[in-house]
Amino acid sequence: MRGYHQHFKVTEKNTINHSMFDMDKGFVMGPMQQGIRITTGAEMTTMNAPKNFGQLKTVLKLAKKNLATRRCS
Repeated sequence: MRGYHQHFKVTEKNTINHSMFDMDKGFVMGPMQQGIRITTGAEMTTMNAPKNFGQLKTVLKLAKKNLATRRCS
């Protein structure tokens, strides 16, 4: 089982003060020292399987849209 994540630099436009969970789309994003971390659900695969970033790519589009459309403080 493996999961995927990515960090984004915090800017004045994308600041969040608490974690957010989108149950329908299957991702969590939250503030961390490294910036905003976005994580996906777990992928069940073999140890030698190539990395599959498809789920992360889909989730990143949704998370970026969410951050762009919400007013954060």
